[in-house]
Amino acid sequence: MYNIQKMFTSATLKLTAWYLMIVMIISLGFSGLLYITSLGEVSERFKNTETRLNETYPQFSSLDFDKFRELQVKEASEKLTTLLIYINLIILGIGGAASYLWARQTLRPIEEAHELQSRFTSDASHELRTPLAVMKTEIECILRDKTASKADYKETLTSQLEEVNRLATLSNLLLKIARLETEELTWGSVDIVNTTKRAVQSFSIDQQKIIKVNQSAKKIILTRANSESITELIIILIDNALKYKSLNTNVEVTLKRAKGHVYCIVSNYGKGIKNEDISHIFQRFYQADKSRNKSINKGYGLGLSLAYEIVQLHHGEIFVKSVKNGKTSFIIKFS
Repeated sequence: MYNIQKMFTSATLKLTAWYLMIVMIISLGFSGLLYITSLGEVSERFKNTETRLNETYPQFSSLDFDKFRELQVKEASEKLTTLLIYINLIILGIGGAASYLWARQTLRPIEEAHELQSRFTSDASHELRTPLAVMKTEIECILRDKTASKADYKETLTSQLEEVNRLATLSNLLLKIARLETEELTWGSVDIVNTTKRAVQSFSIDQQKIIKVNQSAKKIILTRANSESITELIIILIDNALKYKSLNTNVEVTLKRAKGHVYCIVSNYGKGIKNEDISHIFQRFYQADKSRNKSINKGYGLGLSLAYEIVQLHHGEIFVKSVKNGKTSFIIKFS
């Protein structure tokens, strides 16, 4: 991490030097042009004055005037040079500070993206290491157990299969996030009502019975959307609502158009989400309730992050309203 920080510091200084060099080249070029133009203007005025004096006063001595003109031009040149030096020194100071700020501003998105990628890699490695450690421990234990029966081996293999399924789920989520960030999506008109119905059908029959879809019209069209990612978005939110709902309660999906916007609202009734967690739940690998068992909820903190990215790609908004031990709603607003 130190080397990376050092690299960005070095890049900032180099970019600052380039910016400052460009500023100073422009400043010095402008100063040179101003110097030449100003002295040329002064000399031209003296020549015009000399011509008028010669015409008005024939006895006028050009020799004396030439000396006077040279003296005045020299004095003007010295004053102008001093002024331009001071101006360029000021520009050097201000330009140096401004160039550093511009360089920091230029590199900040790259630095933030790199930090985000580093955190993501670290978190993903941690999530992968956990099931692998469980599998390794179980295999070592069963191999050391000389009295292990067929039932013991079957139990171990069943546990291994669960861990493999968890790894497959995690890898699929990581792959979806990578594809969403790199692949070009196909855009077109999408009926969010039909899309929601298809999303609901991906759940088990028992789960479908407690998913209630309310719609304000038979068809609600998103004029520019990607059907596959919208389906994935709705599946993620319904799946999240199913995981954290209270017993004997339903999951509600409300679809409507209002004031030129399309809304998709997924709600459940449960413990709710703490206010301090709401601003973080769309971060990768973030889990609001650390006490919940992953083996029960099979959550990695990636689903809502993926949902957020899908909404951002569609230039929409997603926000959460939650009441403790009451209703929690994930509200998506499409323009």
